[in-house]
Amino acid sequence: MGTISQTRTVAASLRALLEGLIDYAGLFPPAALDMQQAVANYARYLEGENRWALGRFIVAASRLEEFRLALGVVNTSGPWRVSAIVGTDAAGECESIRSFNREMHARASVDVIEVKAASLEDLMQHRRLIPEGVMPYFEVPPEASIELLRQIAAQGGRAKIRTGGLVAAAFPSAEQIARFITDCAEAKVAFKATAGLHHPLRCVKPLTYEPGAAQGTMHGFLNVFLAACVAGAIGDSADTKQRAQMLNALTAILLNDQPANFVFQDDKATMRGLLTESGGSVRSNSQYETEVFTAAIRHVRENFAIAFGSCSFEEPIEDLRGFHLL
Repeated sequence: MGTISQTRTVAASLRALLEGLIDYAGLFPPAALDMQQAVANYARYLEGENRWALGRFIVAASRLEEFRLALGVVNTSGPWRVSAIVGTDAAGECESIRSFNREMHARASVDVIEVKAASLEDLMQHRRLIPEGVMPYFEVPPEASIELLRQIAAQGGRAKIRTGGLVAAAFPSAEQIARFITDCAEAKVAFKATAGLHHPLRCVKPLTYEPGAAQGTMHGFLNVFLAACVAGAIGDSADTKQRAQMLNALTAILLNDQPANFVFQDDKATMRGLLTESGGSVRSNSQYETEVFTAAIRHVRENFAIAFGSCSFEEPIEDLRGFHLL
């Protein structure tokens, strides 16, 4: 792959949105790199000029020993921040995380765990196993109840939504993502996203890197995290009408696929587009313009919309350069 270069000054609002946003999951499909290559890539990204947008290195907890060996042969400054995906052997893998952190803290530290929790029972079972000082992200279905999200918050955890996959059926609808973000804001629980967010804006792209791969509609990471900034800046609301308006607004942002509709300046980010509202059997369309100030974006990113996992770091960066944003 070629060297990623920064060709223009980044607007402060965009920098606040992208700071540490992209967790690198090169080990996972569709990239599915081998350990040595993924580790070498991350080490290179940490030295690159776009390192400010780089988040954690993501590895399956079951592969921590392999990761330890690969990390031992790369030159890197400072300890890596690592997120470990916990699988079916939660107890054994959590113990592996404890051992890894004891032995490798000078070079890398697992400070985040990601684990599936489709029910309150799953949540409580896993919560007891997670090492102290490690932040758990509980992956829930897109249609997860707000009660489950509230329990995640009560347990000191965060939520995780899967926004795509290797087949079209793995992608939730824009409406589902809007509802998830709204519910997280109401439940006061921070979240991350994973899968299917390689590109800045909603688009139709091949679902894998295989020649002749099937295409599908993919969500954009700018769409998702700007929608989250709107929800997070407004906060929770018990008002039914306001909630419906919020869902419409977030869905409109998630469906927006025009680069010209997203303007980043130092003091704010502006989104423009078409808002469709439904009332009974009547649907009406109107133009919308939504602004989020840079300070609000920074606050939301630090406290609410945390990161997304991507098997590529270069692809999102190159797409942003293609839109003349970087």
